[in-house]
Amino acid sequence: MEMRFDPSRQRKVAEELSKLRPCRTEVYTGKFWTTVYGRFHGWGLDFEEFENGVGNYTVGIIELDNGQIIEAIPGRIKFLDRGN
Repeated sequence: MEMRFDPSRQRKVAEELSKLRPCRTEVYTGKFWTTVYGRFHGWGLDFEEFENGVGNYTVGIIELDNGQIIEAIPGRIKFLDRGN
């Protein structure tokens, strides 16, 4: 199936993205924390399994400027639409 450029769809996507809050966060790459920028989509839940059970925790769902979706620790998210 061939994908064709649709200007009206492109405008709609841009309009929807403009409603999302711009933010920056830090992601751990295994050696150090790296700052990334994107758009905040909402809050989600993640979990980690331990020997004595499961631990749940809140994450922010962020779409990076390159289109990748990541989960971020809430304390490392800074919204950029509130000035300083």
